[in-house]
Amino acid sequence: MHDKINKIMWVIAFVLALGLLFLLLNKETWHEQTFHYFDTDIKVRIYHNKNMDAVFSKINQIYKEYDHLTDAHKSYDGIVNIHTIRYNKEDKETLTLDNKLYEILSYVNEWNKKSQGIFKINQGATTDGWNMYLKEQVGIPSDDVIQNWKEQDCESLYLLGDSKIKNNHPMIELGKIPLGFANDAVTSYLKKEGIEHYLIQENGNATAGLSVNQRPYKVALSILNKNNVSTITQIKNKTIVTYGATEDYYEYNDQLYSRFIDPNTSKPAKHVKQVTVIASKAREAYVVGNILYLTSVSEGEKIINNVPGVEAKWEDLDGNITSSSKFYQYEV
Repeated sequence: MHDKINKIMWVIAFVLALGLLFLLLNKETWHEQTFHYFDTDIKVRIYHNKNMDAVFSKINQIYKEYDHLTDAHKSYDGIVNIHTIRYNKEDKETLTLDNKLYEILSYVNEWNKKSQGIFKINQGATTDGWNMYLKEQVGIPSDDVIQNWKEQDCESLYLLGDSKIKNNHPMIELGKIPLGFANDAVTSYLKKEGIEHYLIQENGNATAGLSVNQRPYKVALSILNKNNVSTITQIKNKTIVTYGATEDYYEYNDQLYSRFIDPNTSKPAKHVKQVTVIASKAREAYVVGNILYLTSVSEGEKIINNVPGVEAKWEDLDGNITSSSKFYQYEV
């Protein structure tokens, strides 16, 4: 009888040991790497039970490809990128682009139309010019200098289909938007790999999957709530982007100048202090946030009302806070 009980106890102990070994071998842990592309640090955190070396290598490849394709200030061998579009000396009427770059330009061109000119992508000379003045602390450009930049920016982008554009050297400037496309490509890859627990962070912006306990991630905003403390949001399978935080400004002679140029004035935008956007697609969060930063809160509310599934929260220049109708669902 005792032998039988002992055998049963040994069997139970063996099963428990196997179970413990299984849990230890399959225990999910954080894996994290930081990538420097698009002139910023991008921190990718993945919670998984496998070695992530191959996954991070693929993620690096994705960011590198999108960064090189959309670089306006450097050319790369064998790549037709934004720099090529701006400055190439090819004696031909059209350029053939990589499909990914053509997709980005098609997307932003559609938003140019939807925004009715609030958002333009052919402001490269003006944007670069302002950046140079403010970075080098050499003063503020005169109206004549700004007019010269505007003349350089006069060429429009012409999409011809079949990944071709007119070779008329439009001075394309995409801001942060290519990072949104890259993040969408990364999250699509992670889903194909069966990875759902991840968080991608760039400054105060985040693209989030699920947390380990299947709950949303919490993100603090620089926009204060009614209690005069940081607004806390919660997101899962969403992107949250803020335009107008301190990293979006230059300071010169105790004045703050936005990095984003208002197409109507060709000067740094001064419509709102900051705006936060939440969307399902990273590309949409980045482009809508850019547009809302370039217009008034009232005009921005009209735009948001026509974009299903996207919500926003603004702080205007006087410190007043406004939220779109369903932004509250993301607030803690």
